[in-house]
Amino acid sequence: MGWKQKQLIKGIAIVIILIVAISIVNLYGINLGLDLEGGSHIVLEAQDTDTRQVDTETMNALYRIIESRIDQLGLAEPRIQRSGDRRLIIELPAVDEPDQAIQVIGRTAQLTFRNIDDEILMTGEHLRDARVSQDPDTRAPIILFELYDEGARQFEGVTRQYLGQQIRIYLDQDLLYQGTVRSVISHRGQISGFETLQEAQDIAVLLREGALPVPLRIEESRTVGPTLGQISIEQSINAGIVGLIFVLIIMIALYGVPGVAACLALVVYGVIFVGLLSGFRAVLTLPGI
Repeated sequence: MGWKQKQLIKGIAIVIILIVAISIVNLYGINLGLDLEGGSHIVLEAQDTDTRQVDTETMNALYRIIESRIDQLGLAEPRIQRSGDRRLIIELPAVDEPDQAIQVIGRTAQLTFRNIDDEILMTGEHLRDARVSQDPDTRAPIILFELYDEGARQFEGVTRQYLGQQIRIYLDQDLLYQGTVRSVISHRGQISGFETLQEAQDIAVLLREGALPVPLRIEESRTVGPTLGQISIEQSINAGIVGLIFVLIIMIALYGVPGVAACLALVVYGVIFVGLLSGFRAVLTLPGI
C-alpha cells in the first residue's frame, strides 16, 4: 500500500469519526412528536360575524395566519389540520399550557386607535411591521411599529388632529397604550407599557402576522400526556436491542471477520442516520419508530 493510499484511508477514517461524533451529539437533541413527548391539543371553530361569513377562503386565511403565528413562536413541528367546514385542529408538542398558546395563536388581534370617547380613529390593517425593542431611558420593553403609506397618511391625520390630546391603542378589547400625542407621526410609532419582554414579543407576533378575518371559539383544549410515548420508546429500545443482537450474531457466525466489519459498519450507519435526522430537526413519532 502506497503512501497516498494510506493518507487517503486516514482521511476517510477521520471524516467518518467526525461524522459519528457529530451524530452522537445530535442524538441528544432529537425532537419527539406529540404522541411521544406530550403537548397540547386544541380545537378551534371559526365564527360568523355581521360582515363576514365563514367560507373556504376564510378558512384558508385562518390556516395561513395561525401557521405563521406558530412559526414565529418557534414551536417544533406543530400539526395543523382542517376538520369539517369551520374547525382547525392544532397539536403542539412540548407545550403543556394550551391556554397560553391560545392567547397567541387564536386571538383575533384587531389593532385599533381610539380617542378618549372610545371612538375608533383608525385600525391596524395597514400595519407593515412590528418589532420588540427597549426604551433607551427606562430599558423597558416596547414595540416599534411601521405603517404602509396609506396607514401612514391616516396616522398622520389622526396625530395632527389630536395633537396635545390623549389617544388609546387597543388590541381587540385590551388597552395596550394610553398617552398624549406630542408630535405629528406618520410611518413609525411605538407602543409601551408592557410588564415583561415575553408579553411584548407575543403581542408583536400577533401584530406582525395580522388580524384573523373572523373570531375563533375554543371547542377543545387539553394537555396530552406522554405516557403512551414512554411505553412505546421503552418497547422500541428493547426490540431494537434484541433485533440488533440477533443480526450481529448471524452476521459474525456466517461471515467471520468480514461479518464483524459489516456489523461495525451497520452500527456506524445507524448512528449517522439518526444523528442526521436530529440535525435536520426531524421529529420522531410513534409511526416513525
